[in-house]
Amino acid sequence: MKYHPLKLLQEMTILFAEDDPIMQDSIARILSTHFRHVLVAEDGAQAMELFNQQRPHIILLDIAMPRASGMEVATAIRQQDPDIPIIILTAHNESEHLFAAIRLRLMEYLVKPVSLDKLRSTFLHCVTELQQRGRIAVQLQSGATYNVNTQSVEWDGKEISLTRNEKSFLDFMLRHRNQVVDADRICFHIDPNHDMTNSGLRNLVYRLRSKIGNKSIVRACP
Repeated sequence: MKYHPLKLLQEMTILFAEDDPIMQDSIARILSTHFRHVLVAEDGAQAMELFNQQRPHIILLDIAMPRASGMEVATAIRQQDPDIPIIILTAHNESEHLFAAIRLRLMEYLVKPVSLDKLRSTFLHCVTELQQRGRIAVQLQSGATYNVNTQSVEWDGKEISLTRNEKSFLDFMLRHRNQVVDADRICFHIDPNHDMTNSGLRNLVYRLRSKIGNKSIVRACP
């Protein structure tokens, strides 16, 4: 299943953090023409809050911000998600930050002012990377295909209806492929208010297997 990068970009959510109100407004307007949703943060702490709450597809961070710099936010995000594309904006081309960018595997380290063409090409490169890392469409063991952007599943030519919790579960597990994740952490991701119990998680997995095949979820709970 192939998707055009530009169309995929228009379905995505980007998190943009910039403390300068004029620059923030200007770049946010540009982003709104490329992405379905633009999450705007005024400082590093708010950027982390939005990341944890909304789980965007791409991150764009100004390097100099109050309450956590762009590099500090990038470091915290990278600890949670090893693959999400992160782009840093800076007014200066400083070597120490460039070395940090390499260690964090940042997608780009852009020096302001950035041209519209450069931004667009960077975003499309992000989409290509997401595709290659299986973050766009994932083929499940049962043969079903999960579209990460739309959080929808297609199986045998039909779109399978999923509940909010089922979408949240699939998204979390696919972002933590090849990792050991305990049931409590999964429950907290699905419902931070602690209403999801281990028993409720087992029922969710049972229902989801009946929808998209037993082989789609080999092991979700201890």
